[in-house]
Amino acid sequence: MNLSDFSRDQLVHNLGLDRQVRTMDTLLPALGIFSAGLLAGVGLGLLLAPKSGRELRHDISSGIHDLGERSQTLVHDATDRARQRIDKLRGGGKDGDNGQDEGEGENPYGA
Repeated sequence: MNLSDFSRDQLVHNLGLDRQVRTMDTLLPALGIFSAGLLAGVGLGLLLAPKSGRELRHDISSGIHDLGERSQTLVHDATDRARQRIDKLRGGGKDGDNGQDEGEGENPYGA
């Protein structure tokens, strides 16, 4: 058995250096294409809808406004939950004030 008996692809495969196809390598591009198609479909649907331009602009504007409010609410709720968890890890009370000034007391990370 001689090294020249193997092709380059066989050597790379036998050494375990060939490219491994992962789920995310195919899933992410597929999701991107699906999302682009979805957006194009929604856009065409809005353009071809039997509404006047004023109604359509109002619907789009109110939808964007509602989306902004919902995203602000989600960010606010997530921030509150994160603060509560941090306070809990630090051993503080519900309002985060454990009676110590910043920098005083024991380091919660043990350093």
